[in-house]
Amino acid sequence: MIYKTYITILFASILLLSFTSCEEIIDIDLNSSNPSIVIDGDIQPKQNAQVRLSYTNDYFNKENPKYETNATITISNSEGISETLQHISDGLYTSQFMRGDVGQEYTIKVDLNNETFEGKSTMMTPTKILKLSQVKSGTPHQGDKESYGLEMQLTNNPEEDNYYLIKFFKNGALQEERYNAIPQDIFAQDEVIVYSPVLPSFEVGDEVIVKAYSIDESTYTYYSQLAEITSERPGGTTPYNPESNLGPNILGYFRAWSSDSQSITIQTME
Repeated sequence: MIYKTYITILFASILLLSFTSCEEIIDIDLNSSNPSIVIDGDIQPKQNAQVRLSYTNDYFNKENPKYETNATITISNSEGISETLQHISDGLYTSQFMRGDVGQEYTIKVDLNNETFEGKSTMMTPTKILKLSQVKSGTPHQGDKESYGLEMQLTNNPEEDNYYLIKFFKNGALQEERYNAIPQDIFAQDEVIVYSPVLPSFEVGDEVIVKAYSIDESTYTYYSQLAEITSERPGGTTPYNPESNLGPNILGYFRAWSSDSQSITIQTME
């Protein structure tokens, strides 16, 4: 039997606040900070693993990030097979033989300057986008353009603890200001998920690509925290970095994930 559940997630958006002053000028001391290592890696089905190592810039440094080229990075799977990644260029390391396989747990180990960073991630069964359609977002105000949202149907394996991450590309550009993580407990026993996000919205003529990633629980936690951080309003909780699976106080993440994608061109609806 195929079950369906309808879920609506209100997405996080980055809020920009502009401060102005009429009389008093306040000097703020923005101290420079030492560069911190950023580790960003992934592996996907039938694709080589890749990891990029870079360093953060301080507030005043507008140059491109610096890359780390002298680390030793190894990846291993739950069958005990391992490989040392090769540096290609600009801090990018890739495997030559190991490729992603659904159901495997992958471990990466980064050895750098007498420190070791280690992270694990499991590749879940890929979801499939069964249907992608547009829906009206509501009646526009006078002078405003008609806006549209999306509705999609995704397959789900009830026998796995699956979580999902949805990415939207509008006219070729990733909508990076929103992190769309769907928790497993909403649809645990459902074989088909009907998903209607409130945001983002689109206009007639927009070319939209939707990419749905199957992710494990720790990757869901990371992107959920990232969504919370980017949605914080002034006066809210103290900013923090999302919890990395590579260790405390580490920037970046290692993810094993699988995905499916579909595209749609927004048309006028009566």
